[in-house]
Amino acid sequence: MGVFARFLPPAIIALLVIGTGISACSLQLQPVPTPPLLVGPQAVILRQNPVTTAPSANFLSQAQIRQQAQERLEALLAQQRFLGRKIMLAGDSDARYQRLNGLFERVRSVSHLAKADIVPVLIDAPSFEAYTFGGSEVVFHTSLSERLGDDALAFVIAHELAHIAAGHASEASSLTVINIEPPIGAVRRSDLYSYGHEEEADKIALVYLLLAGFASEPALSLWQEMAKSAKNSVYDLFVATHPATRDRAEALRENARLFTTESARFDPGNLLNCNPLYCNPARKD
Repeated sequence: MGVFARFLPPAIIALLVIGTGISACSLQLQPVPTPPLLVGPQAVILRQNPVTTAPSANFLSQAQIRQQAQERLEALLAQQRFLGRKIMLAGDSDARYQRLNGLFERVRSVSHLAKADIVPVLIDAPSFEAYTFGGSEVVFHTSLSERLGDDALAFVIAHELAHIAAGHASEASSLTVINIEPPIGAVRRSDLYSYGHEEEADKIALVYLLLAGFASEPALSLWQEMAKSAKNSVYDLFVATHPATRDRAEALRENARLFTTESARFDPGNLLNCNPLYCNPARKD
């Protein structure tokens, strides 16, 4: 899982971060049996992303992924408690958590996870981070949540929910178990999500953001501001596995334009599943 823990100056705030320094849990996971006549890499390639229908190397059960995610989360929280940091969970009355939870629920309610039991976890920490292990929690650090406006923070939330909805953690773990390269982009050993996962999550997140009634311009502005910096105009921001800020800003701008100008050609009652950015007409949420 990629780590973005740099304490950035306020004028140049990075928007999306996925990952922590926690190493993968040592789980003995057994792959789900493949259908007859479909074995090996071909069986993996023919699986589809549940949101976009793109090819997906994903064969672990949801129960296995939730178990893995829970173990990683517990290890993380134990580490943060050892450091003396406040951890805010569901029901916490802290105003910072209440604000985050309000935005979180607004985005989740229009996403593919509207019926899922997924909640935010807020850690009072100085690192600019947000990430998910693919289970039932999304973790945020206060340095990120407090420094972003509502629209920009909503995009971060949407991005993390998109990772869960698209099964990216499950796919990443599947690739680790079978020891093959991800078909949608290289990934470092310390990363959970690949370059392709990040691009796909950005696209799905934009749909969530706009359906929830938030503006996309704040996200675009932040990436554009980052792209102006010579230091961050190349792939060093998220290392090799994450899209460069300039690429990300351009992709978000184009996808926002496509969604707003072309959505009239699609069923307004099913834009979550079939829209100008991706279309899975068989899925109804």
